[in-house]
Amino acid sequence: MKKTCTKTTLTNALLINNLAKILRLCLVTKLDSQRSVVERSLVAQTDPIPPYDDPLY
Repeated sequence: MKKTCTKTTLTNALLINNLAKILRLCLVTKLDSQRSVVERSLVAQTDPIPPYDDPLY
């Protein structure tokens, strides 16, 4: 049995595919930003106390 693809089904498939790509991109971006926040907090916790002769201290 041969399946026929009409223009509507192709358009719907492309729209769904593009929507999935956009959602995946949003999710990956959100996860990356959360990971960078966690990394920054870990760095803040593990940073040593700055020396007293540091001009920025």
